[in-house]
Amino acid sequence: MTEKTVKIWPWIIPLPIEEQQHYKVLLSIFSSKISIDILRNIRLNEKTYQSELIRKLPYSNKTILAKLKEFVNSRILEQGIEKQVRGKRSFWVKWYKPSTLGRWVITFLTPPHEMQIEEIKETFKQLFKMYVESIAKFCIQHNVNLTEYYQILEEEYITEYLKHLRKIEDKIEVTVFGSAALDMIITFDRTPEIDETMLARKITISAGGSAANVAVGLSRLGIKSAFIGRIGTDEASRLILMKLSQEGVNVSQVKIIREAKLPKAVILVEGGEKRVITIADEKALSLTSPDEVAWDYVDMSKIIYIGEVYIEVASAIASYAKAKGKTVIYRILTPFAEMGIEKLRGIISNSNHIIMNKVGWRKLIEKSGKNKLGKPSDLLDLGVESVIITKGREGVDVYMGNKEIKIPPYKVKAIDTTGAGDAFSVGLIWAILNGYNIEKAAKIGNILAAISTTKIGAQNSMPKLKDVVELIYNKLKN
Repeated sequence: MTEKTVKIWPWIIPLPIEEQQHYKVLLSIFSSKISIDILRNIRLNEKTYQSELIRKLPYSNKTILAKLKEFVNSRILEQGIEKQVRGKRSFWVKWYKPSTLGRWVITFLTPPHEMQIEEIKETFKQLFKMYVESIAKFCIQHNVNLTEYYQILEEEYITEYLKHLRKIEDKIEVTVFGSAALDMIITFDRTPEIDETMLARKITISAGGSAANVAVGLSRLGIKSAFIGRIGTDEASRLILMKLSQEGVNVSQVKIIREAKLPKAVILVEGGEKRVITIADEKALSLTSPDEVAWDYVDMSKIIYIGEVYIEVASAIASYAKAKGKTVIYRILTPFAEMGIEKLRGIISNSNHIIMNKVGWRKLIEKSGKNKLGKPSDLLDLGVESVIITKGREGVDVYMGNKEIKIPPYKVKAIDTTGAGDAFSVGLIWAILNGYNIEKAAKIGNILAAISTTKIGAQNSMPKLKDVVELIYNKLKN
């Protein structure tokens, strides 16, 4: 047997490197009931005294001491002595503690219900550390890529986390389809010139993704929301998934794409205004098939929000939801506006309300070719109830029926407009669910969008109901 083969043993299970010692160790553990009884009475995280074992176990002193010596020689147990004092007497006592191998064996032999949770946590920590050290040594000595093992841990954690969430029953009012992302928000005072290097004023890493932001915003306003999209199996995917869950968003139907990475967004903020650059692994960017849609969530929801979803899937969702009598809100983000009206027609015609910003509207006009659009109200001819154009500091335009309503901006001191459009959608949906008409719903969305710009980040800036409800009611009275 080669040296390489021999040295693999302690990395698979914590046995001694020397092959001839394997049998000796295993025999000392499993040779008799006495061995198992002694090990099951050894504490995992504290000293166990020799006198305790002799007092508790129904075997002769000689038998117990011989077996303890065997365990020490096999490196299953460590031993030591300490001085104790009782009254005026002092004496020396022998104690034992499990080695790393001993911990592994004792945990294996002990039924879980006999272990305290803190004891289990500490044991797992020690065993995990042992395996991590082994993996590190193995990768270094055998030129193996450590990333493979790290990826396995992320994949398994995300998979088990979603299995856990799927056991939780929840009623849903709004199902949000789209993407999640990790945002890197870079704030600076001015745009650097070509070839110029300058320091950012502030860099913030936060959870993002337009649709994920909407789901969080709805949850913060007390609305039961579900997010359905794709994530990868990298660290960012795990963090985003946990963040959404902690915010109260139902993420049980999120689709895991193995070995894919969560999209990243670099957001440049200057003077409160933003520019966004998305770095996306297309495999985790959008649902790609109707098979990935949780149709029962559409059935139970009152409102369906469609964000950054590939048009074939978005069209299927909108068509199904409309047939089921759901309110469908389609947010046309800039990359989709650039596809032109013909490609989006199937989604728009099955939507109740369309939202886009002024840049998206301009792109939609430019890319629509011979089917030129004159003004947003032209989209009403496709059967939608309202078309809403958000214009940032210029307010909001609402088109419905024969009316064009201009809603002035709600003025605040903006420091970061990241997520403002998402906050607008949140306010609009909240208002619709609470029985407001579209004009008032757009006003409420406008207020929430403005408030969101007073904080850095997207999900971080989504307002909570207690912070805005009084403001909303007072504003609508005036």
